[in-house]
Amino acid sequence: MNLGGRARVRRFTAAILILLLAMFTLTGCGKSEEKDQKQITVRIATDLNENDAAYRQLKRFAAKAEEASEGKIKVKLYPEAKWDSNDSLLAYLDTGALEMVCLRTDRLTAEVPEYALYSYPSLFSDAGAVSSYALSDSGRQALAMSKNYHLLGFTANGYSYFLHRFWAENYANYRGRSFYAELADTTASALDGLGIRVINEENSTPGMNHILTEGELDYLLQVNVINESDYITDPNVYYNLEITAVSPLFWQKLSDDEQNILTEAFNNALKEECAYQKDRSLKEILPEGGAGFIPWSTENKQTAYQALRYLSENYIMSSQNALGSYFMPTAATEEGV
Repeated sequence: MNLGGRARVRRFTAAILILLLAMFTLTGCGKSEEKDQKQITVRIATDLNENDAAYRQLKRFAAKAEEASEGKIKVKLYPEAKWDSNDSLLAYLDTGALEMVCLRTDRLTAEVPEYALYSYPSLFSDAGAVSSYALSDSGRQALAMSKNYHLLGFTANGYSYFLHRFWAENYANYRGRSFYAELADTTASALDGLGIRVINEENSTPGMNHILTEGELDYLLQVNVINESDYITDPNVYYNLEITAVSPLFWQKLSDDEQNILTEAFNNALKEECAYQKDRSLKEILPEGGAGFIPWSTENKQTAYQALRYLSENYIMSSQNALGSYFMPTAATEEGV
């Protein structure tokens, strides 16, 4: 082969190599872009402290979703006040600025008034009752009552109280009765800001004025309203529920498989957190320094009354044990509720 022929072969070989390199580069970029497109980031803003049991449940959810999706789904959590005020969280869902929010159920009562009762701390007497209800058909049907949002599921926070000795020693079903007293129309305005309920004078049922959180007890001791020796620590933990709501825009874009991954990961996280709490002490379950009681302000009391009327027509209160109760559908036949 003459020199001209060799030169043509070298040029042809070089052209082939350049073409192959270009194809490899383009293919690699395509795969990278495709991988980036498949990555799903789920941002969850909450009204929770990072030490709350409910926040710990969401951490479990984040880990399970990432594992089940083989890294395709990444969940980022934001504690209280990281995304403006709690009242604004739903607005972020409406615009698609956030994928999910976890918040108190009374934020959703404009749409579903009966959700108000989930915020009462007397509702569930143990973590097992929380799990049984939240994962039952009844719990799922309750979540489906919202038409504006897809509600992924419940999270639960535990509460412990200081009980007045007289009521603790003389009323076996003390906690269950106090739930109804919270709805009493006669509430002492001086203690209303603390979320401490008084009883109806015509009713001998103990009221929330006999149940104090650590912060409330400290405050009343400082102002010499009560005697510390009159109160004892309640050895039990009681729960209320929060709800994790999903942006409709985000949920509709997910495939069925992706929706199932998120739903199963959330339910498994709840089940695991409740099982974790079963044999733990109060100090291990509750946030550092104890948990607070969520006060009912004057403006949302009427919502609670409406919710109670709805529930009295559609639900019965079923005692879980001597101390506490949980919701049960009137015609329920399912196990574990």
